[in-house]
Amino acid sequence: MILMVLSGCGKIDGSAHRVDEEFKDAVAIFGRQALLRGVDVSKATNSINVVFDDFDTDTLGRCTKTPLGPKTITIDRRFWKTAYKNQRLAVVFHELGHCALGREHVDAVDDQHRPVSLMFPSAAFPGDFFDEKSDEYFDELFQSNLVGD
Repeated sequence: MILMVLSGCGKIDGSAHRVDEEFKDAVAIFGRQALLRGVDVSKATNSINVVFDDFDTDTLGRCTKTPLGPKTITIDRRFWKTAYKNQRLAVVFHELGHCALGREHVDAVDDQHRPVSLMFPSAAFPGDFFDEKSDEYFDELFQSNLVGD
């Protein structure tokens, strides 16, 4: 099974902070993984909305930043229904990388042409590979020298 992560940009209206129930575990795991690596993301994640939407494209998730409202992560509902846990985590972590960490895309691949970062712009993560390399992905994601505002 292949996981495709595509991000997009857009503007939506600001609203009260909201995290749909299905995303609460992923956001909590993101926070714990960050703390294990010496990065406190609680302030950032407590102000980001994480909600479902139905995309008309192959996009699985999107981090949207508005000038006056909170940042919002939207995840495609169809993807969520068919994905397994680590695919879901990879997409939520990728979008939180944008919204909470200020990370940009990372185009680098290893010698077998697999993404070296969860921030790969349209990353294909074979399920077993992500499972085997998740600690390395998390280490790279939370490197303090790469974390933006």
